[in-house]
Amino acid sequence: MQPEKVQLMSALSTYDINYKSLSNGDHKLQFTVNQEFFDAIEGDLILGGNLVADLSIHKTEQMLQLHFDINGTIRAVCDVCLDEFNYPIEDAEGDMVVKFGDHTEELSEELYMIDEAEDVINVAQWIYEFIAVTLPIRMEHPEDENGNPTCNPEMLAKVNEYMTDTNSTKDEDESIDPRWAALKDLVDKK
Repeated sequence: MQPEKVQLMSALSTYDINYKSLSNGDHKLQFTVNQEFFDAIEGDLILGGNLVADLSIHKTEQMLQLHFDINGTIRAVCDVCLDEFNYPIEDAEGDMVVKFGDHTEELSEELYMIDEAEDVINVAQWIYEFIAVTLPIRMEHPEDENGNPTCNPEMLAKVNEYMTDTNSTKDEDESIDPRWAALKDLVDKK
């Protein structure tokens, strides 16, 4: 195994839970989610960040019930100007149920089975997923207090320079199939 891979895997071992050492009942753990975490996890949606993941665990003889509550800031790329910016993550929450069984398998998005022969469960991927699902479809710089965009003004100027007018021009109308033009005229008349 390459030394870099071993180092990344050891960075994620911080998110291991030795669940067999936990007594039945409620437990609380806290994990720091930082640049080392995002470098080690396989995902390109989030560049980095500084977050805290609080984990509540309820253990019984048959399962673990996990509740994640994650807060902090991630580093992302703006979809408008392509500059990096900080995006706040507040109360990213999620629940997982881990049942004990004879093999390890993901049964659904919220239900996981772990082989009883294993002592440890790693929660790093779940932390990443609970952060990722809180992100908007379109990431962009927040507006300032006056409602103006805070994107890179040079890039915004370039984007506006290459934007096409949504209204059709005469040249575009000439290239439209006459059958579609007739339908367009019917819609325009309504």
